Amino acid sequence: MLPITLAVFGCLHAYLWFRLVHEPAWPQPWSLLATVALALLCMLIPVSVLVRLSTRGPVARALLVIGYGWMGTLLLFFVALVIAEPFRLFYDRPRTLAVIIIAAAGATSAWALLNSYIGPRVKRVHVHLDRLPAEMSGTRLVQISDVHIGPTVKRRRMQTLVDKINALEPDLVVLTGDLVDGTVRQLRDAAAPLADLRSRYGTFAVTGNHEYYWGADAWVAELRRMGVTVLRNQRAPVGANGVSFDLAGVDDPTANHRGGISDVGAACTGREHERELILLSHQPKTIDEAADHDVGLQLSGHTHGGQIWPWGWLGACRA
Repeated sequence: MLPITLAVFGCLHAYLWFRLVHEPAWPQPWSLLATVALALLCMLIPVSVLVRLSTRGPVARALLVIGYGWMGTLLLFFVALVIAEPFRLFYDRPRTLAVIIIAAAGATSAWALLNSYIGPRVKRVHVHLDRLPAEMSGTRLVQISDVHIGPTVKRRRMQTLVDKINALEPDLVVLTGDLVDGTVRQLRDAAAPLADLRSRYGTFAVTGNHEYYWGADAWVAELRRMGVTVLRNQRAPVGANGVSFDLAGVDDPTANHRGGISDVGAACTGREHERELILLSHQPKTIDEAADHDVGLQLSGHTHGGQIWPWGWLGACRA
């Protein structure tokens, strides 16, 4: 898988070089400098992967931040180039077109970095559920997904996120997968603020595909140690004083290839159909199964909400 990924990134860099450096025929030394820069950035991606697996410290962190940032920027440049391709049929000014593409992709990347620095925004969505007990009307549920604790998301950012969630005074907090990008040993300290989450009914979680890249069972054990209830093809009542609804959660489908299973049916079997049921599933693709089991609401992540267009849109369509 890694050689294929590196080959794809190599082709993307070659495409950028051809359209933005070779074709515009920039004068020297700019053409040489741009070629060298793209070559170094291309090599930075495999270097970042190796550093991620074997090295720690400020230099390693700097390489990872630059490498991860460039991966997102590279994809934005690719989208800009694809959009510009039809214009080449009738606009034969490659330098001007290259400047427009660089300016557009560069500005979009700067805006993305600014949003990342600002942190997540609170988006309030009102959902009506027919079977929710009248006494629980107004229940405040906070969902977070795809945090990817790791090279660019450390303890301080996690503490800020937890503080923001607690300030909402939620009744229930749910984590819908891809919480981490590293092992428990590497990220235990960065993830520690999750133990400070406060809500009336507690914090629940399901696995995402990235948990399976870094040891899902170990992360499940760590989350449970912090007081998080991890639902693995399971269901639990949420409420108090005999007034409640059902919350179900399934393992990510990645489990099917790693000795586990993702099973919506198992999570829903035996439920009382007059009770409201909310399903946590990292990937939206389980929506048809959820409908078959009379789920009132499914909460998912995985597509990153269109974080980098059009990948979020494509992911939603695929799901």
